[in-house]
Amino acid sequence: MAEVLGATPFFITDGQARELALLPGTTLHRLVTDPRDGRLVERTITTYRPDADMRRQVIAADVYSRAPGPRTTAPGGELDHVTPHGWAGGPTTETNLALLAKRPHRYKTDQQWQVTIGARRDLTITTLLGQVVTTRVHDYRTYLDHRGHHDLADARDTAAQALQAALADHTRTTHGPRDRARRPRLGLGDWLTLDHTDPTTSTTRPGPHPHQPTLDNLLNTTRSQDNDDHAASSQTDETRHDETPGAGTHD
Repeated sequence: MAEVLGATPFFITDGQARELALLPGTTLHRLVTDPRDGRLVERTITTYRPDADMRRQVIAADVYSRAPGPRTTAPGGELDHVTPHGWAGGPTTETNLALLAKRPHRYKTDQQWQVTIGARRDLTITTLLGQVVTTRVHDYRTYLDHRGHHDLADARDTAAQALQAALADHTRTTHGPRDRARRPRLGLGDWLTLDHTDPTTSTTRPGPHPHQPTLDNLLNTTRSQDNDDHAASSQTDETRHDETPGAGTHD
């Protein structure tokens, strides 16, 4: 997954990102991130204004305005020296610069907001009313593939097994021994039925297989646990009822 930044940012698929990267004239810049927390990992210059490389670095690290409020990107924001460059001696470095939307930048300049920055560029903002908000740099882990080791086929198979178990459980609880010889009705019309193949005769018979796993088997739970929880809940309710003021025997 990738993100296209601008006045209206939007996400694109990894395939679309590859197509853009392979277009003639495309320039790629390497971004090194910390895999532990997803932040972009610095330089310092002596001038007040950050150079183009530093601007790109800070914008790439922050992506959006670090102040609470709208998710403003670089075209609608400004780079701010968190510790002022002049009288306070704040350096022009990535660890002292932050992307802020124009209004929050003005609040800070007018000292309506107090802003501090940590070693990992975590920004802490304190308002005149004493509200404290802390924001972090952009988390690049957002674009990584977090899918587990199970692929789509495994997920579909698990879902199918769960549905089969649910239908079988419904059939067991709504049909007695007299109903075993006829096709079970699942309350879903005639378009969904439940059959199984007899392992000895290879014939199709109505109802679930005798050894069909239950939902409890698939979820590694037991009905006794549910019953115990229900009993404990009922006991608690009875205790509360007995303790109700005015309850008990009256002469």
